Amino acid sequence: MEVIVSKSSSHNRRYIREALKAHDRRGERAYLIVPEQFTMESDLALLRTLEKKAVFDIRVHSFTSLSREVSERLGGDGHIPILETGRAMLLRSILLESNDNLHIFKDALGPSGMINRLLELFETLRLGKLSADTLENLLKDENLGELFSFKLQDLSLLYTLYEKEVTSIYLDTAQKN
Repeated sequence: MEVIVSKSSSHNRRYIREALKAHDRRGERAYLIVPEQFTMESDLALLRTLEKKAVFDIRVHSFTSLSREVSERLGGDGHIPILETGRAMLLRSILLESNDNLHIFKDALGPSGMINRLLELFETLRLGKLSADTLENLLKDENLGELFSFKLQDLSLLYTLYEKEVTSIYLDTAQKN
């Protein structure tokens, strides 16, 4: 692995282009690691630099796609990484599908930031090692009051569905342990 450090980004780009051309001439495999949002742009720039329509030995990756490739080659568990935006999209989908079964959170989607607050709550529950079953057990307390009981039912349902979905096919990048 070679790390390039310079005060001049144009110097870095020129050096990288020349190094990639050399790898290509020798038919060597090389990886160019770029930020997530620049993979396609970097792929196209690589093709222009090498003056080719396709390149097979030089790969442009983000850190996420490189880690996925390494995991697949080493026999990873096959889970798909899910980032913050993906978690929000997943929860939004669950809220829409569950809307008829909700009491307090029925029709809760909107600009109010509900999804982000629920995701923060789910993360807090997860870090506290509290499962949806824990929420379900709290519902057995007859002194909760109707409003709180409905809220707890909604949270239990949403948390159960969310955790089931996340753990079945996704690798939640927020989970550090």
